[in-house]
Amino acid sequence: MKIGEFSEKFNISKETIRFYASKKLLSPVKNGSFFIYDENCERDIQTIIQLKDLNFSLDEIARYLSYKRLSSKKMIAMHREMMDLFTNKISEVRNEIQALKRAEEKLVQRFEEIKNFKIRQEVEIGVPFAFIPQLICPDCDSQLQIQNGKIANNHIVSGNIECSCGYKATIKEGIIVFEGASFTNLFEENPEWLDHEKMLPPDYLNASMSAVNWLSKQFLKENLENKIVFDYTTQSGVLTNFILEKTLEHTTNFTFYALDHNFHLINQTKALFSLNPTRCKAVFMCGELEKAPIKKTSCDYLMSCFGFQTNIIALSKDIFKTANDFLKPGGKWFETLFSAEKKSDIQHDFSDRSKYFVDAGLKKVLSHTGEYHFHNAAKTMKKGELGYYIKEDAEVSFFSYIGIKS
Repeated sequence: MKIGEFSEKFNISKETIRFYASKKLLSPVKNGSFFIYDENCERDIQTIIQLKDLNFSLDEIARYLSYKRLSSKKMIAMHREMMDLFTNKISEVRNEIQALKRAEEKLVQRFEEIKNFKIRQEVEIGVPFAFIPQLICPDCDSQLQIQNGKIANNHIVSGNIECSCGYKATIKEGIIVFEGASFTNLFEENPEWLDHEKMLPPDYLNASMSAVNWLSKQFLKENLENKIVFDYTTQSGVLTNFILEKTLEHTTNFTFYALDHNFHLINQTKALFSLNPTRCKAVFMCGELEKAPIKKTSCDYLMSCFGFQTNIIALSKDIFKTANDFLKPGGKWFETLFSAEKKSDIQHDFSDRSKYFVDAGLKKVLSHTGEYHFHNAAKTMKKGELGYYIKEDAEVSFFSYIGIKS
């Protein structure tokens, strides 16, 4: 039979059959311009399928077939070699079984550790009393007043904030909420974001975490005693708390401001923060950055993981100057970012904001702080969630940024 019929009969692709023939596992007979796969080929392909199921390599199958082709019904050619081949394979399989048993024991042990892991209970936290004098109206710079405050665990968890100029905010579930806050549940509106295999493939996670890990190590070198650290766009808070957890192992004597325009995301950030066994003073806020009730030039550090570009994506806002205004002179900005090489790498829907995603343009924007340093961390073709912004055939780079305000 011809290769098409042979392929269909044994449910093996033509490419695989040609490959077997090139390795002399199959010996079709040439007839004019095509090959005929006869009864010998049928017996050989059945043997190949059986031996592959027994975990034989192609080289081992080739040796077996060579012995078998020399044999007849009355004689097994190269009997010792045939016995050795199977003896070695049996020994190899037994060793693999023992290795699998050891792996099973370790897997069961690790599974039990994960199953029995005790997740710490969330602690209800809110606005610390010590922060009240620091509440400053973003519109007129007057000190703000809290009214009808409810207290739990020495924190204000609900209440109203007002200024004589008309500025208003509320404290909801321990979070200061003001103009620009969104209560949309992004994961209910975009359930595909919960497909972690698609959104967060291993290569993408490893590359992005290279930038986060480098930034974390540099941040830990700073003296945070009595300092203020501001993450102006926390998103879900996972990466923020990754860095904070390491920082809190060294010191708790600093103040952490956290903000996101989405209430569900900042609430999750607060929940993750509350799980830390030791905590610094922290204030959680929800709304537009420019309406945050904190004094300009009051922060020693800005620290955010992909926060700058998140504002570009979600709000179409370049918040560089707004965020930089919260830094003291000499204050430092720590940030992780991603980029593509050229404008044509950016998806059409974001082409009008391409300078914030193209390496050269993005670094030019960030160079306006004064002193600055870029650390190129990793590159990958696996873009995960960034595939919304960068085309499939483009490479994405991850880097860290440290800027010092002049």
